[in-house]
Amino acid sequence: MKRCSFEELYKTGRYLELNPTVHEEDATWKFDKIKPFLDRYCNINEKRELKLLDIGGGTGSVSLYCQNYMYKKYGKKIIKIAIDLSLEMLKLQKQKKSEKDSFINANAKNLPIKNKSIDLTFLIDVLEHIVSPEYALKEIARVSDYVIIKVPLEDNLYIKLKDFLTKGATKKERIEKVGHINAFNFEKIRSYIESYCGEIVSFAFTNQFEYLISRDKKQSYLGRVERFIKYLALHTYKLSPYLCSKLFNDFGIIFIKCY
Repeated sequence: MKRCSFEELYKTGRYLELNPTVHEEDATWKFDKIKPFLDRYCNINEKRELKLLDIGGGTGSVSLYCQNYMYKKYGKKIIKIAIDLSLEMLKLQKQKKSEKDSFINANAKNLPIKNKSIDLTFLIDVLEHIVSPEYALKEIARVSDYVIIKVPLEDNLYIKLKDFLTKGATKKERIEKVGHINAFNFEKIRSYIESYCGEIVSFAFTNQFEYLISRDKKQSYLGRVERFIKYLALHTYKLSPYLCSKLFNDFGIIFIKCY
């Protein structure tokens, strides 16, 4: 797939055709991993009403969980703006809307939002999809005070080995089916953030292996080899989350104070 036409994957609805669940089954797990960062944010921001920007928020479930959590635990009333390239995704998000939510069909690299008018931005599993992600990070820094980013760390030994053994077929499928055109590791994502977005307040690896093994016990969707690799990754994570991210395919969650 040519990079110049990559955004058509979302504008035409093709992404939704290829990924009909939009990973909705993982929404609760994602929220659980984001929750500690919400606690930290709410403890440093005394405002009772917050403007939240959710970029590329899928079905909207994760941001809805976050909205409800911040209201119930901290009494924060949330005014949310959802932005997505896909009109189909925005339709799904509108099904979960609160009274003051608004929805905009726009590009993350050209946000139709005033400077520093957003309190907190969510960029959850989006940066890997964006051509020239530095422009999106600059835009977020322009409009927002803080941002929480979740991103897959796919620049690792396991992914590289799979790409090599399949002569690039695995990478091609990753691009054409799920739209992952950028592969990050800890150093690369940190460099992007510090160069274009802001100061990292806190960072965590997600240990997705524990979650995947738990889900597999109920559904038996992993093959024998994949199951063994997940167990190996889990034990590596217990020794060193950073080392595990260099070897296997984990995620990073970053809480950032924007420049």
